[in-house]
Parts: sequence; structure tokens; C-alpha cells
Amino acid sequence: MRRLIGLGLLCLGFIFALFYLSDYRVILALLFSGFWLVLIYQEFNRFSNLEAVYKRQVKQLTQEQSKDASFKNQQLDMIVSSINYPLALFDKKGKVILSNDHFKPFYLANPIPNEDSKLLLYSEIKQILKQTFLIEEGVNRNIFFNGIDYQVLSIPVFEEERFNGCLLMCLDVTHIIDKERYQKRFIQDASHELKTPLSAIMGMAEILNRPDFKDDETLKDFLTQIYVESHRMDLIIQDLLTLSKLSANQILITLQSVNLKKQIKRCIESQKQAILNKGNTIELEIEENLVWQLDLDKFNQIILNLLSNANKYTDQGLIQIKAEVDKKSLVIKVLDNGIGIDQADLPFIFERFYRVDGSRSRDTGGTGLGLAITKSYVLAHQGTISAESQLHQGSCFTLTFPK
Repeated sequence: MRRLIGLGLLCLGFIFALFYLSDYRVILALLFSGFWLVLIYQEFNRFSNLEAVYKRQVKQLTQEQSKDASFKNQQLDMIVSSINYPLALFDKKGKVILSNDHFKPFYLANPIPNEDSKLLLYSEIKQILKQTFLIEEGVNRNIFFNGIDYQVLSIPVFEEERFNGCLLMCLDVTHIIDKERYQKRFIQDASHELKTPLSAIMGMAEILNRPDFKDDETLKDFLTQIYVESHRMDLIIQDLLTLSKLSANQILITLQSVNLKKQIKRCIESQKQAILNKGNTIELEIEENLVWQLDLDKFNQIILNLLSNANKYTDQGLIQIKAEVDKKSLVIKVLDNGIGIDQADLPFIFERFYRVDGSRSRDTGGTGLGLAITKSYVLAHQGTISAESQLHQGSCFTLTFPK
């Protein structure tokens, strides 16, 4: 359309020149000028069209880039939100750029946009951030917050070799710290338990080795005591080796059909003399043909440990062992009417080296490891063990073995 208008104007100019101008040079000049005007006009239109096309393309590209950036931001937010430990990204001014819901408990108040978010953080987190901002290097520190042990990693972020903020990650290492604490306590307890009989043996040996020692009665008593203490050390070492294997997941279960009444009677027979010495009576409430799939050796150890405990803390009393099948599970109860266990001690009796009465346990030859081993063997059967007790009324240990 624009070209047609241009050509029409050129024709009108040419006709005007023919009728009103006599000089042919003027006519040629007008024709030449009109021709170039038309060309210039056409080029101007072409460039205008190209500019419009370019603007449309730039607008479209900008929209696509904006959509792509928005999509990437959504993806990043989704990834950060799905991470199950606290995470936050800070800029060089201390403002939070990105964080997840797990990080919210570390704030003393909700952060306000464009505000220095470091000021609102839990004090230990704030100190870690300050150190990162000051030295512009990574910081690794353990903190205890809301009952959880965290390993806090503060990683500096650089842009064109200039410090531009930091990434803060808080990893839950409670289970690792608990294992370390438990291991340290276990070593301390084991050392203490071994030191007690060892000190007694060394003391008696030192007296016996004196040049002027000539007391035959004391000699006999010391030799008996040395045997008792050395036997106690051997029991502790054996139990420690057993627990070491259990901790290393080396326990193997080989199931076989076990007649409960017959097997428990064998365990009682092996403890017969100790039971008679304490004047205790044993009663069994177990069906004759009750059979269950169990690891025979581990089951024997479980019953012997519980029977031994009941006998140790019962004098001239009654010990009962009951077994029945309840909802596809075997339930075994070991009851006594002995001295019982205080309610405050019940949650800890299955811990290693824990004794309700340390002096009494040592007098009876206990190592403080029997119930811990018993629990490990029950758990290896995917079963459960629990205890109920009252002081001076007795105790009841309940075992449950799934089918």
C-alpha cells in the first residue's frame, strides 16, 4: 500500500512537470528526485517493519527467559524445601535469600524483607555467621539446639572472586554423638568394673607376698577371694566379648523347633544348686506340647539370665515361669516375689553395667551386663522384653516372640 502511494505521488509530480514546466532539465531533476524519495521512503518502511519485528522478538525472548527463570526458581525452591535438614542462603548483607521450613526454629522472630537477618538468629548460629563473614572462610561447628545435636556448616559464596554471602547447613548428628557418648561411657564403665576385682586381687597378692606374712587362715581366705574375683573378671570379659559381637551386628539366629517346657526344665536343672541354696521354689505353667521356632542357644541364655536374676534377688520365695500363645506371638513371663526394683530404676535396667544395687550385685557375682545381653538376644528374634516391678513385692519380666 505504501509503495502504491509513493508511485502515485511520483506520477502526479511527473504530470505536473509536463504541463507547467518547459525546461526538460528541471523535469529530469524532479523525476530523479522523486525516484530517490520513493526509494528512501521504501527503505524507511522496511527498517520500520524490521524494528517492529525485532521488538516483538525481544519481547517474546524476554518473556520466555522470565518464564524460564521463574520455573528455575520454582524448581530451586522445591529442591530446598524438600531437603530434610535446615538450610539457608545469606547475601553479603546478611539478608536471607533462600531458606526452608526446617530453618525457621533458628529464628528468634520472623525475618523482615531487606533486614539484616543475622540479628534475629539463635545466638550460636549468629556467631557462626559472623565468623564466616569476618574471615570469609568455611566454618564447621557442633551445636546443641532444641534437644538435637547439629553439625553446622557455613560455606562462603564468592562471585568473581569477591565474597557474596554464605550457605548455612545444619546436619542432624544426634545419633552419631549419642554413639560416641555411649561408647565413652561404656569404656569408662567397663574399665571401672574390671578395675574393682583387679584392685582387690592386687591388694591381697601384695599382702600375701610380704616376707613376714604367716597367717594360714588369712591365706586360705585370700586365695578363695582371689579365685572369686578372677572368676568375676572372666565373666565380665566374656560378657564384653558377647556385647562387642552384638554391637558389630555379628549375631546370627538359627531357628529350630523348641519344646518350651522341656528346654526351660533343662535350664532350671543347671541352676538347681543355686536355687536350693537360696531356698527358692520354681513353678512352671507351660503346656506340655508347646513348640516354637527359636534359636536354641540364644533362648537358653535368655532364660538362664532371667532365672539367675530372679534367684539372686529372691530369698526363700517363689519363682514362676509362664508361657502361652497370644495372637500369633509367644509370651513368656518370669515372675518372682523377691526384693523388687524401684520405679525410678526400671527404665534403665537393660542398659549395660546398670545396677539397681551395685554392692548387692557384686556380692552375688553380677556383671551388670546380663539384661543388656538378654535384650539383644530377644531383639535378634524380632521380639520385645519389658519389666514390671514394685519394691519388696517382686518383679515380672515379659518376653514376646513373634511367629
